[in-house]
Amino acid sequence: IEIFNEGISGNKTEDLLARIDSVININPDIVGWIHFENETISYPLLYSEDNAEYQRVRYDLVYSRGGSIFLEETNSWDLSDIRNVIYGHNMKDLSMFGKLKYYNDQKGYYEDHQYFQLLYNGMVYRYQIFSYFTIHQNEVSYINTNFEKGDDRYGEFLQKLVKNSKKDTGVEVDANDK
Repeated sequence: IEIFNEGISGNKTEDLLARIDSVININPDIVGWIHFENETISYPLLYSEDNAEYQRVRYDLVYSRGGSIFLEETNSWDLSDIRNVIYGHNMKDLSMFGKLKYYNDQKGYYEDHQYFQLLYNGMVYRYQIFSYFTIHQNEVSYINTNFEKGDDRYGEFLQKLVKNSKKDTGVEVDANDK
């Protein structure tokens, strides 16, 4: 993880932090913002103790088929867990997480889209994608968030993700990575 407060591209970091400040008053469940570099995926990140709450409701509490981007209910709202699971619908109109299918479908997509950022608590955290593949809704073993830093089980889990990746990204991970 790289932590920085600039560099998304120009004043975009300040713009996104300002946007978080403006929408957080709309809904206290907004805990941050997720933004994919070189892509239009950029949304408020919500948290509820019930995963069903934001599946069909936008951040402003209006019904929407696309719902919201939200954090797994077993995660901590402040993203302090070693592993955070973030949900979003794979929309046919390419909104929400609809463009993530390009990792599987478009040659070279990963190279231009290997980073995303989480903005929360006034900070910007930059993550590099080390593995990607499609899972189905009933494959709950991938949802596990019950790990601790340095945990051997977590290291094994990460290696499973690397092994299942559609592409060898060359990014090395271990049980101390978030």
